Amino acid sequence: MSWNGATEYTAWALLASNDTSNLTDTSSIWKNITRNGFETNCTVGGAARYVRAVALNVNGTVLGASDVLDLVDHSKTPMSGVVTSNSQDPTSTSTDSPSTASGAAAASQTGKGGANGLPVPSTGTAFILGAWALILHQGSIFQAIPRVDRPRLRANEIVNEARGLLEENAVLDAKNTFLRKGLGQQTNALKAVRRGVEHVAREGREEFSAVIKTLDAANDRLSHTLQLLKTTIVEASFLPSHVTPSQDTGDSEHADRLRVSGPDEGLENTASISPHPKTLHDFIDESTHTKLQDALRECIDNYHDAQSDLSNTAEAFDEDIQSILEALNRTPGTLSNKLARRDTNTPELFRSLEEHATEMAGLLQSLVKHYDLCVTALKHTEGGGEAAKQVQAPEIEGVESIDENAAPGPITDEERHEMLQVLERDASEVDDVVLEIHERTSDMSAQLSQLQTHVATLHTEHGNLRRALALLRKAGAALPSTIAAASAFRARWAAENAAIAARMADLSALGAFYTDFLHAYDRLLVEVGRRRAVHNRMRQIAQKAAQDMDALYSEELEVRAAFRAENGDALPSDIWPGLIDLPNRYEVLVADDGGGEIPRIRKDVLEAAAGRVRGRV
Repeated sequence: MSWNGATEYTAWALLASNDTSNLTDTSSIWKNITRNGFETNCTVGGAARYVRAVALNVNGTVLGASDVLDLVDHSKTPMSGVVTSNSQDPTSTSTDSPSTASGAAAASQTGKGGANGLPVPSTGTAFILGAWALILHQGSIFQAIPRVDRPRLRANEIVNEARGLLEENAVLDAKNTFLRKGLGQQTNALKAVRRGVEHVAREGREEFSAVIKTLDAANDRLSHTLQLLKTTIVEASFLPSHVTPSQDTGDSEHADRLRVSGPDEGLENTASISPHPKTLHDFIDESTHTKLQDALRECIDNYHDAQSDLSNTAEAFDEDIQSILEALNRTPGTLSNKLARRDTNTPELFRSLEEHATEMAGLLQSLVKHYDLCVTALKHTEGGGEAAKQVQAPEIEGVESIDENAAPGPITDEERHEMLQVLERDASEVDDVVLEIHERTSDMSAQLSQLQTHVATLHTEHGNLRRALALLRKAGAALPSTIAAASAFRARWAAENAAIAARMADLSALGAFYTDFLHAYDRLLVEVGRRRAVHNRMRQIAQKAAQDMDALYSEELEVRAAFRAENGDALPSDIWPGLIDLPNRYEVLVADDGGGEIPRIRKDVLEAAAGRVRGRV
């Protein structure tokens, strides 16, 4: 806090409240601060929103008050009227307003006596001239101003560079946000296409698995039927080369004549003998089955080829998408690095740099004013005018100083004495002000480094996003072929599925045919058994007829012999030549109408076949 031109105030009273109406008297005082140089600094807390500085003299009288400062938006509001004090008449207060140079400084400053530790006597013009000549030529003010010129220039460079970085940051952030959003949307679209391709592949796999399951069941049924055919031995009596006991004797007469062989009872229990037994499987052409199996294997291989082609295309597409995601994950703008980005609030950094620059400008202006006050003090000291002319005024861009050659205006001895006292108090703070300027410059350099690092990070992020964009273009170029691969797979699978269905129908038909063959053989056995039974019945009837005719023939011989014995002597021999003939003899023969011999089947085989036939009805 400072009041340019005022010398009679010795302290500051800081008023604080959340209501500006409470800042019209010293009852809302928050802190008393003793004046400490030409600028007095103090730290303001955050409990109240509004503050106001009140200048007091040595008796505590209110000399003037500043505008009300809003600590939230840093605006200033003029207050009408005067600030009253509880210790004096309000009419004695001054309406002059001090200006607030620093409403919230980092630390308070304390006085250290006169410049270079020299006391300032209140009387003695010649001694005053010598003392202030020493202050002007050896004091810290003339060494301080050149020391702060370089930090001032550096601060100006920092602000200008930061302004450019802020613009660059805005442009890069907008570009990166646009790219990241677009890349995210396009990547999601690619993922959706990939999910569609996977759906087609999964649907094909599920359909193929169902078809293979049905095919395996049909093939298992056919294999079971084939196994039955392989294990069902054909009766040797069915075969041309079979050998039976009746044929083993060479008795052809007994083969043609039944009257002496007797009935064929029990022949069903006679075992058939074959040197080379055959099965039902020997009577089928298995090439049809083999061809069907080869055709089905070809269909299955074609499906696997189509599935492999789709998988290769999908894997390449997956690699493109994964490369995009990896590029995006390397950018600081992704979710994993958002917390790190919050540490660099670019607008806040720039505002802080501007505040540092403003404070430095105020401090520099204070040094120049102190210099001007020194020159003015010299001019109003005996013999000091010539010394003032020998002092080279500091040349600082943007800061104006008084003319050392200008004639001083008249002042009273009391005013001159107060001026010297101010110089004595303020001189000790010059080094602190210079140190603060250097510290602020250092802080600004650090903040600029933060901005540079942040913008460099944005450049890196932009490069990664550009690379991700290039990868996206590559994936986009592969998109039509990926979709075409899915369509081609679906078409190929539909064709192979139809082919498998047709072959599977043929396989089922072949299995049904083989099953019918097996069942027909059982029925054949039953039929042979039936025919053999009829044959035996007919043979039995024929044998009985032969026996009856043989008995009748014998009886006829006896009757005729008896007749001749009784009447032969009485009858002339020429009366009937046939009288002495033998009776006609009849034989039962097998008709030669092309019928072959009926095979002899074991009884147990016939019964088993009959049981299977009955079980299927």
